[in-house]
Amino acid sequence: MSGKRRRSHGEGSVFKYRDGFAAVLEIGWGEVKRSRKWVYGKTEREVLDRLVDLCTVTPPSRSVRL
Repeated sequence: MSGKRRRSHGEGSVFKYRDGFAAVLEIGWGEVKRSRKWVYGKTEREVLDRLVDLCTVTPPSRSVRL
C-alpha cells in the first residue's frame, strides 16, 4: 500500500464496484437523512477525476444537527 493515503473527512471514498469503480461523496444532511452523490467509472483514475470535479462543484456542507 505504499503511495496510498487515507482520505480526509469530506473527501469521499473510492472502492471497487461491480465491473469498475465507484465513489461516494457526502454532501450534507437533509431533513431526515444524509445527502450523497455517487460517481461511477471503469477505472479508479477516471472515478478519482470525477470525484475531484464533484468536490469543486459541490463542497460538503457543515450543517449541525440539533
